[in-house]
Amino acid sequence: MNKQATIFEAIASSGIFLALGTASYLEELRNDKSDPAQQVKMAKALRKRVLLLIDSNLSPGQKDELRTFFDDFDEVREVTFDSRQLNWDGLKVALEGLAVIPKRKDD
Repeated sequence: MNKQATIFEAIASSGIFLALGTASYLEELRNDKSDPAQQVKMAKALRKRVLLLIDSNLSPGQKDELRTFFDDFDEVREVTFDSRQLNWDGLKVALEGLAVIPKRKDD
């Protein structure tokens, strides 16, 4: 199993909603006519924790707008990443630091 699949499987099994905060995802949220956006609404019904991966290439205004979609969650953790140079090892370390996935001695 590749690192990306392992990371996302661990997040999903922990009961956390993962939001990949890219420009295209923000555009989808803006264009969704449901109130609030259907994907976020479903996540709120199922989970109260969200892991928001914010693309460092977004403008400060876009980052703030993205955060507003997750105001009603009990817990929001943010991890900044560069979508142009996504490093799964670096993301894994950040997620371990948030205790989303446990550290393994053999990694």
